[in-house]
Amino acid sequence: MTRAARLKRSSNAKARNLRTRPSEAPATTRAVNGSGARVLLAVAATGAFVAGLLFFRFCRESQDRLLAFFSAAFHLLALSWTLPGLVSPSEETRPSIDAIRLVAFVLIIIGIIDKNRKAQV
Repeated sequence: MTRAARLKRSSNAKARNLRTRPSEAPATTRAVNGSGARVLLAVAATGAFVAGLLFFRFCRESQDRLLAFFSAAFHLLALSWTLPGLVSPSEETRPSIDAIRLVAFVLIIIGIIDKNRKAQV
């Protein structure tokens, strides 16, 4: 057996072992799948929550309904990014979290349509 064939064979064996034993996966892979993903969700949720607070403050100052829609949408996005980090949802509960995200994006669309209708009238 040539050296190239032995290297290929050993690399295939290592790849098979990584697929069957996730504990031997590289540390970076384990970090992203485990606590690293929760950290990223927490950062996204915090950013969305702060953005929602800023939109709410500007809404109170300017009395603009578009900013109220954006504030509500960003608070819903913060909630949808907080829940997976807290409860580790199964495949059955995942669609309900995605539905929260869908409602947030629908609120943004409704706010834009509402703003454009007011401008036309």
